Amino acid sequence: MINKQYLLGLVQFSKFTPKQLLALANTYNDARKIFNLCAEELSAHGIQKRLALEYIQFRKTLSIQALTDCLADENIDFCTIFDKEYPELLKQTADPPVLLFYQGNPQSDGRFGIAFVGSRKNTPYGSRAVQLLVQGLPPEQCLVISGLALGIDACAHQSAVRCGIPTVGVIGSGLDKRCFYPAANKKLKESMLAAGGAVFSEYPPGIPPLKINFPARNRIIAGLARLVAVIEAGKRSGSLITARFALEIGRDVYALPHNIFSPLAAGCNELIKRGAFPVTCPDDLLLPYGLSAEQHTIKSAPAKTLSDDEKKIMSGLSHEPRHINDLVRRAELDTSKIISTLTIMEMKGLIKNVGNMEYIKI
Repeated sequence: MINKQYLLGLVQFSKFTPKQLLALANTYNDARKIFNLCAEELSAHGIQKRLALEYIQFRKTLSIQALTDCLADENIDFCTIFDKEYPELLKQTADPPVLLFYQGNPQSDGRFGIAFVGSRKNTPYGSRAVQLLVQGLPPEQCLVISGLALGIDACAHQSAVRCGIPTVGVIGSGLDKRCFYPAANKKLKESMLAAGGAVFSEYPPGIPPLKINFPARNRIIAGLARLVAVIEAGKRSGSLITARFALEIGRDVYALPHNIFSPLAAGCNELIKRGAFPVTCPDDLLLPYGLSAEQHTIKSAPAKTLSDDEKKIMSGLSHEPRHINDLVRRAELDTSKIISTLTIMEMKGLIKNVGNMEYIKI
């Protein structure tokens, strides 16, 4: 693509669809030419006259140099669908973005990409499950993909970083500091980049996390992956949109079997009833593709660093939530001692308070 920097201006006009831009790019192979097309020329390529005129007015307000400077200031790169940096699997899908903004390393080096998606309001069961699945992936062969949202997405990315597995996040806003969403995951993003991963967006800097952006974001998650694993999903979860996109482009879909009484069970269990593969261990994801699981440990403090009281409490904990009253009974310590010790253990990263005075072992 000649003069590809002019695509920056074209994607700034959000009313052009990726398919429209791709059709123009395939016709002209010169982004500057496309950027400067008149209304009649745009109309000749199926773009409504009203929309073409709106773009002409919008174009007058743009500065390509200002956009380029903004990317440099924010340490954001971009690639077009014609560039070697562009992910090959995504390029092969039905509706790929013409331009991708990214930070980090956009190349997956031929790794087997697995997308883990699920609820933002994850349960301890879901968190532990995705951690178990990621821990079993061979770091030299796999890539973990998700949406960098709160909940299951964050658990998948965090587990990958801890296990030395490159991980890619796809967000539904601009990558710039002002618009990056969710802001709570900025540190997680930095740890992913430091570990050799990447963050993608089809949206230029300055685009906020509009609700309409996220279904479109989900098609990219599915397009980057060889398979999609849905960990937790309610009846109307966005994760089900990702699963649908995956099926449409020929990717396999897996789902974690779930407690039928959980509000996050409906989506996963329905997917399984409709033919999704159930996943209960890493080999479920790997063996059908000629790969095999490796067991890594996400390190916590060694047992010798625990005090006697901490050892008593730890012996009563598991990966399922335990109420503080149950811990008092099991550890045979008074409530005030239990509370103070639990606080210290949580600060050490040994346990997690999951709410309602319930705790799990990490």
